[in-house]
Amino acid sequence: MSRYNVIGFPRSGTTYLRRALQQAYNPEVCYDEPFWSDLNSNHYDLDTEYKEQSKKILTELVNANSYVAKHHVGHLDYIKRIYPELADRLLTESTNLFIYRKNFFKRSLSEYLMTVGLSRDYSEKHTIDPERFQSLCNQTFIDLLYAKQNYNINYEHKLVYEELPTEINSLIKYIGLPQPTARIIDEKPYQTQGLRSYIANYDHLVVIANVVRAEKIAEGWNISDDFLLDFHL
Repeated sequence: MSRYNVIGFPRSGTTYLRRALQQAYNPEVCYDEPFWSDLNSNHYDLDTEYKEQSKKILTELVNANSYVAKHHVGHLDYIKRIYPELADRLLTESTNLFIYRKNFFKRSLSEYLMTVGLSRDYSEKHTIDPERFQSLCNQTFIDLLYAKQNYNINYEHKLVYEELPTEINSLIKYIGLPQPTARIIDEKPYQTQGLRSYIANYDHLVVIANVVRAEKIAEGWNISDDFLLDFHL
């Protein structure tokens, strides 16, 4: 059975990995962040519709012969609180793959562009809010600590986005998963291009990232050229 949970954070390669696994195995069930909620994290468990829908999806996944589902780490927290037994089955009766992005600068910038909905029209320059960007840089480290300290999940595979092959057959072999069972249509991971000319205050963002890097190194993180080193769950 091909039953896979792709787990990570926004802008860290989870969508690429989910799509690659879907192409490789053509599972009977596929989901992209099925337990996401736009409710305040303190109130999602009071929403009857969300609870019913989550239970329906959980039941479908744990009973499926094959599936690929992508989850952000915090979304799993929701269902573990509401339906602990079903959530435990989801995470113990399947293969869990955790993926993160080493380059905190690119992840933070990518998440900023996504959350504010900036157009990728490279003929037009945009100015990034420095305070918000700095907050996202710090959030990258908070997220990784959250994943490391607050979850008792057995990750069979812990992957770094920047190290993944871009051809799906090579990717599957690199991870160590079974041979693909479906016809592969090559899919490349997302590539961020031309951002220095696209963003008016790019050099200022580099300065901000340098400040964050220095702070995190002082806290004990191993970082070189915006890349996190020696991070282990």
